[in-house]
Amino acid sequence: MRDILDSVGVASIRSQIGIEDEDPTVFRPYEVSEILQCAKILVTDDRTPQAVRRLLRVGLCYDLRAGHLSPLPDALAVTLGISARRVRAARLRWECVAPLLRFDLCALSVGMILCWRGQAASRS
Repeated sequence: MRDILDSVGVASIRSQIGIEDEDPTVFRPYEVSEILQCAKILVTDDRTPQAVRRLLRVGLCYDLRAGHLSPLPDALAVTLGISARRVRAARLRWECVAPLLRFDLCALSVGMILCWRGQAASRS
């Protein structure tokens, strides 16, 4: 059991069972800029349908942010350089994407963000 808890990548488990505190540089709400960086990478994946790839920037911003931290459509539209109406439409279309596909894309994004944060934390 101790070998499992000493391995890399289980900081979240260790903090949940009270062995250590979470690293605040790694475990904090996802930022829109990090989410957009993930979307930029996932858009190049040919296994994801083209229609879904077009929705990634908006969809991931709403799925990966907690409800009270979700960006307002107007603010996200300014960040993305599109109209608020297009943001609302993309969000509605994103809700119609197959749940398992959305889950997989969100899981990949979370993994990328935590890896980037972990690398940055280990450098400092």
